[in-house]
Amino acid sequence: MYAHDKLSDMIAEQCLGEMYPKNKRIEIQESDEPCIIFCVLKKFGIMSGNGVINLEVYRTMLLFQIFGCVLPFVVGLRTQRSSGTLVDFTDPKVQGHLDALVRMAQSCVIKVRATPKDVRAYFTNSSPVSRSGQCFAACMLEQSDVINHGKVNRELLVHLASLVNGKNSRVVRKLNTVSRLCLDSIEGMSDRCQLASTYNDCLNENMIEFAFPLDIAEEAVRKMPFHLIQPK
Repeated sequence: MYAHDKLSDMIAEQCLGEMYPKNKRIEIQESDEPCIIFCVLKKFGIMSGNGVINLEVYRTMLLFQIFGCVLPFVVGLRTQRSSGTLVDFTDPKVQGHLDALVRMAQSCVIKVRATPKDVRAYFTNSSPVSRSGQCFAACMLEQSDVINHGKVNRELLVHLASLVNGKNSRVVRKLNTVSRLCLDSIEGMSDRCQLASTYNDCLNENMIEFAFPLDIAEEAVRKMPFHLIQPK
């Protein structure tokens, strides 16, 4: 299915149910795909019944999709607990963002030939121990557009955080400061992998309370397609 989170899956199933009688076992045909996509887009408000796209709705949903893929620590997906600031993984929205992050990591694993150590380091906010680990961090940040052609889009990072948390939240205020200070750590760097991993390390070091719990990080590592990496 074309869904990227549980809500989209539910909408697609609803559309499929509207196309066929209840309790009738059917196999989706290729010819059904455009109708299902059109139905999903209408229900999300992205497209009207006469095929006109609502760009404002689309942009808003795209921003939230990007935000869900940005960084493991990123903000707004956490709830205060006595042991610190942790992700509330009982929230379906949080799980949807984590699933999106894992899918992006799976793509980056293949692209840069990352190892389990590389992925584990990223998801535990640890510094990469190899070149492939540095490039894995670069791939993650570049796919989310936080880094593009060696340039950090700090404004995008802070803006995405503010969409969820509010412009004046504690998290956004801290991220605004830290993301600016971390620019100094990459000044003069030209190597894309070193630049991205250094910036990511700086963010993690200064926002350590937003790290994923170890069990969640290990679960992410187990979902990586290391077996698909072709030998050199």
